[in-house]
Amino acid sequence: MYESIAALQLAEETATGSDIRRANLGDRNVARALDHIHDRPAHAWTLRELARESGVSRSVLAERFHRSVGVPPMLYLTRFRMLLAATLLSNSSLKMAVIAEQVGYTSETAFSRAYKRWAGVGPAAWRRGGREALALAAAASHDAHLATGRVASFDGKAVGGELRGHGGGR
Repeated sequence: MYESIAALQLAEETATGSDIRRANLGDRNVARALDHIHDRPAHAWTLRELARESGVSRSVLAERFHRSVGVPPMLYLTRFRMLLAATLLSNSSLKMAVIAEQVGYTSETAFSRAYKRWAGVGPAAWRRGGREALALAAAASHDAHLATGRVASFDGKAVGGELRGHGGGR
């Protein structure tokens, strides 16, 4: 029970960005990139645009971001979008198309595919599972991503291919 609560809290903090933003304020450029991602997650970010908005080159942002956050910027963006989607699916009755748009996908189909890659189940199944599914998947996903960089199922085993840091279904 405690693990589920802790995993849910981690997922919700990551979805709001509070823990990551505070941890990386030492590098202003990374902090700016995180602010842009968190303030406008549905935007069609590219590494080039994110770097320009953050005041550095693509290669400098990619290297500093990865060193500070632990993953490349576009992979972080994708994971952040999926956590936002998980929260919306678990805590709202918004239609799937609306959620897809709010997290940066132009089609429900692209969103559903990306979500299934991330969570191991489609968004409709996730919605039926509610907050418990969010907690379990956040814990499994977090552990598996740290260890392997692969998508995790609810039981913590890696499934599917490696996550792609493409930034969303655009």
